[in-house]
Amino acid sequence: MVLSRRIGSIAEFCRKNRNVVFISVLFLVSFIIRFCYLPSFPIYGDEAAYAEIIDEFIRSPTIIPHFLGHSISWKPPLGFVTYSAVITGLYAINPNIPVEIAYRIPPLIFGVLSTLSLYFLVRKLYDEETAFLSSLIFATTAISVVLSETILLDQLMLFLLICGIMLFIDGRKDPKYLYYAGLVGGLLFLTKSIMAFMLPALAIAYYVGDKEIRNNPAMRKAFLVSLLAVPLAMVFYAIVFFALSPSGRGGDITVSYVYDFLRAYVYNTSLFSHTAEFIKLTAVWSILFFSGLLTMKISNREDRFVFIWLILMLVLLGAGQFYPWYYLPILPPFAMVCAKSLMQIKRKKFFVPVVMILLIFSLPYFANKAFMDTFLSPMQVNSERAQVGMFLREKNDVLSITQRGVPEIVFYKFHGEKQPDYPGFKMVVLNPFEICSYTAYEYFADIVFGGTVQNLTSSEDVKSIIANNSRNEYVVMDAGVYNVYSSSPWQDYSLVFNSSEGSYVVLHKVT
Repeated sequence: MVLSRRIGSIAEFCRKNRNVVFISVLFLVSFIIRFCYLPSFPIYGDEAAYAEIIDEFIRSPTIIPHFLGHSISWKPPLGFVTYSAVITGLYAINPNIPVEIAYRIPPLIFGVLSTLSLYFLVRKLYDEETAFLSSLIFATTAISVVLSETILLDQLMLFLLICGIMLFIDGRKDPKYLYYAGLVGGLLFLTKSIMAFMLPALAIAYYVGDKEIRNNPAMRKAFLVSLLAVPLAMVFYAIVFFALSPSGRGGDITVSYVYDFLRAYVYNTSLFSHTAEFIKLTAVWSILFFSGLLTMKISNREDRFVFIWLILMLVLLGAGQFYPWYYLPILPPFAMVCAKSLMQIKRKKFFVPVVMILLIFSLPYFANKAFMDTFLSPMQVNSERAQVGMFLREKNDVLSITQRGVPEIVFYKFHGEKQPDYPGFKMVVLNPFEICSYTAYEYFADIVFGGTVQNLTSSEDVKSIIANNSRNEYVVMDAGVYNVYSSSPWQDYSLVFNSSEGSYVVLHKVT
């Protein structure tokens, strides 16, 4: 009897405080899933490049991001500044946190915040139940989980995007929120460059046909100003980059901007195959998604906004190059449509079991183990690059000759050094189009226009590369380069390090 009363009291509390209960459940589910998947294997690929930028900012804060000591225009600074602050705070609390964990905590935090912010957004558009289901779907989807575990900027970008949309919606009540939305748009650009243009595009989508904005001069003015915030941030950062970059490097930002805009057009040629890949990654929910589309009423502002959001995201699908971070901004409207479909289940006795089954099978390793393994399973070669980096700590005049870029070696070398000599590390990549090869170039123009694939045919080719670089006391080679070189090695160099599986070697000049 006592137990039944307590259960009844709990049920009554939940009914009266649905909002608190929903937010608490979303926080716990989102955090626990992401924490359980948080990897501890070596930082690799783009992660390592971003981690090195973060490290260099922590050592010497600058407005323009730096990699290997030189300014870069690949990404604007705000994401790295934010992650640096979180990482510094974590180490202030516990200096013994492994670097692989500490550097992956910031995207996890913003993955959770994206889940919660999506709840508040959908609640503004629809209701608490639809908001709760949308956020649960988002929280458990493999794409969202993976991007909460890797040192990329996309979860922070999505969090800012959702916050900006909410402020635009609140602008209907008070024009001051439109100015705040513009501020968020500027911050969004300083986080993820031209991806920020999604915010003014979505703002226009929400206000299309709005009578109030036509009839209210104050609101119309605030709306127009807010739309200009992203291009103004773009111009502002370009001016800052030109002003603070070393002589001859300022034009890099222009090349970066042009490339980012053209990339969406040039690569937007595989919309069907990219859409198929997205559907495969969200297969558990896809039937609900297509049935949910049938329930939408374009005459309804909210449904129309969500539908236009989906249409706008086709640009990202077409330009995605099968990188999952391009799929992340599609998940919120996708999750909303799926949630609206679930809300069509009228019989309560079926509703909870159906939702639970779908959520369980949408968990990443149930839904797509191969996809999760691609990003969250350790690869031996990444461990070997970390080994090389740690061996090279406190060693200067290093030349790396490899097929692809090796930011892992860069990060693990310099992370443990007190006084890093960045100019003393030179990367030479034989294939500029390989993964991470962009990190070998100082100028963005060289990444876009420079470089051709080099085929080493003899030991003399390798020796020529070494001889043409003055900083060559230590020479790193991958196995392919070393096999060519070892056919007729220099007597001036000896082998001083071989990674655990022989994928990388280090030579040392002995005379």
